[in-house]
Amino acid sequence: LKHSVATNSFWSNWFLQAGADWNAFYSNEEHGSGLSRSPFKKFRAVPGFSVGVGKWFTPGIGVKLQFGISNSRGYSKEPTYYTYGGQKTADDGTPYWKSKMKWWDLSASAMFNLSRLFCGYEGKDSDKLMNQFIASVGIGALHHWGIDEQRNEWSGHLELQYSRFFSRKKNFSLDLKARATLYQTNFDGIT
Repeated sequence: LKHSVATNSFWSNWFLQAGADWNAFYSNEEHGSGLSRSPFKKFRAVPGFSVGVGKWFTPGIGVKLQFGISNSRGYSKEPTYYTYGGQKTADDGTPYWKSKMKWWDLSASAMFNLSRLFCGYEGKDSDKLMNQFIASVGIGALHHWGIDEQRNEWSGHLELQYSRFFSRKKNFSLDLKARATLYQTNFDGIT
């Protein structure tokens, strides 16, 4: 039927995912600063890892629960829970300290398979829509670790995913994601 909505039983269309990423932290402290010199640039990017489970309720709408762990590196104009080492001076003469925030994040997201929502469901065992685009939006609970004080906060999640499937059943894919995680303004210990 051209305009029907396909749904499935509770035990159908579950998925597992595991991922590795390379991420960079950007704070309000650094906005408009003189941190453009190369000693500051080299410190920024770090690896992260995540695992998740999800379910598609319809071919175009689903949910996922994801656990991620990483650390964020940046610079701070003042000493905080996360700063260490000596000062460095930016192009404008402002002193900065290196900072490193270790964290893990548990998030829940709504997923929208844009390819299926706009092009329709391709059917079971179809060779159509082997390339799909998925958008996700969610909220998470973030915990800082490796510091003396307990620190928890909320996080927001936005993600755009490209999936390339390798079988007609679409039970295995390689995914590329562009993800933004939004933190509270005191994520780096500065209010």
